Amino acid sequence: ENRIQVSLANHRAFLIRGDEEEYIDGEIFSVGGNFSGRAVNPFTNKECIINHGDILYMYTDGFHDELGGDSYAKYGSNRFAELLFENRELSFIDQVEILNNEYIMWKDRRKQTDDILVWGIRF
Repeated sequence: ENRIQVSLANHRAFLIRGDEEEYIDGEIFSVGGNFSGRAVNPFTNKECIINHGDILYMYTDGFHDELGGDSYAKYGSNRFAELLFENRELSFIDQVEILNNEYIMWKDRRKQTDDILVWGIRF
């Protein structure tokens, strides 16, 4: 039926359709729930119609929260999405190389501050 369901914890996914981009917003809480003593909120599935050639990226905050650059600031989620979008037509092998190189240049010789996971699927 060309549909996919995703459930996101404290993040959003990035869907690219040709030259169009769309964010799929996740819940505002993490997988571990909250520690305030309140009940853990249930996650909801977000359903999207998927077309041939669409690309869905899901990722942790590690890349876009990495500190670096000349001003030792976060890489930023907008810059990260732009990097994915600019390289969307390349193979995932080439995209991994570009992401790795960009990350190394941004971080420079500083210690990595968080775990990083970027997952993509081309339909």
